[in-house]
Amino acid sequence: MALRAPLRNLFVSLLLAFTLAPNLRAEDPPYNELVDGQGNPRAHYSEVLKTYSEMSAIEKEQFLEKSKAAFKGDNALDPLPRLLTSDEFNELKKGVTQRGTALRMFLQDYYAGKHSYTSVVPAEVVKRIIERSGESGYEKLLPPNQVAFPYGPDIIRTTNGKWAVIEDNPGFIGGIGDLNIATETLIKLKPEYANQIAAKYDPMDYYRSVISRAQARANPKGGKVVIYMVPPYPDNEDMRIQQLFKSFGVETVTPHTKNRLIVRKDGVYLRSKDPLARTPEQKVGYLFLNGEHKWIDATHPVTREALVLWEAHSHLEEPDLSPRARKAIEAAIRPNPATRKVSVAAIEAALEKSNFDNELAKVVHESVPGLMTAIFENKVATNYTPGVDFIGDKEFYTYVDDLIRFYLHEEPIVRNIPTRRFGDYAKPGEVQLNRKLFDEVFSPEQLPKLVIKKVDGRGGDGVWIGNKLQPADLPALMERIKKDPGAYIVQDFTPLSEVEDRIVDLRMISDVSSRDVFVSKTPWGRGLPRSGDGKVNLSQNGREFAVIVVDPNGQAPGCLKAVLRRIYEQGTGAK
Repeated sequence: MALRAPLRNLFVSLLLAFTLAPNLRAEDPPYNELVDGQGNPRAHYSEVLKTYSEMSAIEKEQFLEKSKAAFKGDNALDPLPRLLTSDEFNELKKGVTQRGTALRMFLQDYYAGKHSYTSVVPAEVVKRIIERSGESGYEKLLPPNQVAFPYGPDIIRTTNGKWAVIEDNPGFIGGIGDLNIATETLIKLKPEYANQIAAKYDPMDYYRSVISRAQARANPKGGKVVIYMVPPYPDNEDMRIQQLFKSFGVETVTPHTKNRLIVRKDGVYLRSKDPLARTPEQKVGYLFLNGEHKWIDATHPVTREALVLWEAHSHLEEPDLSPRARKAIEAAIRPNPATRKVSVAAIEAALEKSNFDNELAKVVHESVPGLMTAIFENKVATNYTPGVDFIGDKEFYTYVDDLIRFYLHEEPIVRNIPTRRFGDYAKPGEVQLNRKLFDEVFSPEQLPKLVIKKVDGRGGDGVWIGNKLQPADLPALMERIKKDPGAYIVQDFTPLSEVEDRIVDLRMISDVSSRDVFVSKTPWGRGLPRSGDGKVNLSQNGREFAVIVVDPNGQAPGCLKAVLRRIYEQGTGAK
């Protein structure tokens, strides 16, 4: 059976390290988050490290086990918090706000039909990326003044201590449901930290803020704010999101809840499934969409095409797919050379002849017919408008620094990792292999220093780390790049920053509206043992970190900070 691919890259998220400046050398040591170059604890970690150093190996293992239980088995929490000074956070916030603003301006430029960005990103490249993402056809549907999306760029600290973005994540992102539970679990399992961490912000501020923003943006004003989710859920984070938003009075709606969404000519309503229920319908003013558009309304022609393409690629990932079915699906998803469009009907026909079941009928049955149209026509506001996912493509990523310079006339605060493209767009309408780069990358001297990525890969899929590649794997990879050079990029490899023996990253969870960018004051973080495969993969001995912004000198006040007192009292019953 062709199962739906995970909707979120919470468990498997690619976080590779690459050089930020040409003068960085492969032998440069990773940045140590805990101690400085002389081996002295950084000021904001000094008190916490004293407590952590007193934990035995058994106590640390017990902490991991108990934290995993708190996360309902999803993952474990590291017993050492990740601390950022307010100065570090403010730099990150400015950089993410700048980047999110440039991305929004690009989308508004694109959907307004002005396309002034072509002096930075060739029109041919944008068209190719959109076609690859399955988002063709939105050009005349999404008004530019409605562009909105959740945003969570993955950020690393390079060997020289500078921040760098390694991936843009717009849309349906992981980590949103874990901001509070991470800090809460840390303090419950290690109460001593409460007196030592000068926390500046409450993780619950994120939820208060985005709900307040939703109420202000609701259309109609005063309309009900709800979350819409579509099962099956990849993990328990969705349940945590439901509980968090419920605590602020926001109802969750799914295809299986007693209330459902229904679209009428004048807007979107919440109504009971029970035909005998006397509960009056409520008009919805704002939708938090916790899922991809193709799962939420597969009845719209554009989202239907994206869903069919997704199902086709899911089939192709099945190793036991029959050769005949594989050949038919591969032929069906190939765009018509003249129109550069795929035939949805042809793909569906190929899927029907497959030896694996497809879930198209089930997804369509669970959809909310007309919901995408209601969003396009601004009959209901949302945090996640259709037609924005393609800016998360790794080829598009290579142009974002230049888009910041183009739209904002500023230098990027948090820069890209330098990236090269195998695709050469010198001839309009044609992508050719950059042979010089190809030969350089696959030379014995250079390959161990590089990482190759597929531009539309998710998590750890479509990633090849040069120094871990086996000789037997090279011919197939080289052939894939030759066949479709526009689908691959290459970056230099360098270590991520470390917390003890764990490589770590940050995700700056944000909300981009048509007017501004809101950045959560509680980042989300992950880590993986240094001995791993170089990918921060929570399902491969990885873990989450409680990321807390603190005063630069790391000194806690005489009494517990309000947020830590609340968490401590909830966990222990102390007053």
